[in-house]
Amino acid sequence: MPIRNKWRDFNEQEINRVPEVAGVYELGDANEHVVYIGSSESSIRARLLTHIKARKTVRVEYFRFKKLDSWDSSDPKEEEGRLVRQYRKQNRGKNPRLQERAPKKSTWPF
Repeated sequence: MPIRNKWRDFNEQEINRVPEVAGVYELGDANEHVVYIGSSESSIRARLLTHIKARKTVRVEYFRFKKLDSWDSSDPKEEEGRLVRQYRKQNRGKNPRLQERAPKKSTWPF
C-alpha cells in the first residue's frame, strides 16, 4: 500500500512545511506515479531538500510523506523497504524508476 497522504508540489515552499521528524516519503512524476521511495531517520524535510537540490534529469513534480512518531514501532529504513517491496509486487517486480534496488540505505541515484 503506498503512502496515503495527498501529493504535494515538489518545491522548497511545500517542503519547508514538512515536519522535522523521522519518516518515509515518495517522489512522483507529473502523472503522480511513484518514481522514488526514501526515508529519513531524523528529518524528512532535510532529506527532501537534498533531493530538490540534486534533481537534474528526471522531473519530479510531487511528493508525499508519512511521519513515524516515537510511539510507532516502524524503523524508517524498514518502512522504506516495505514500501519498495509493495511497489514491486504491484508492478511486476519492477522498482520505482529512480530506484536501483530495494534499499539498504537511502541513496539518490543521480
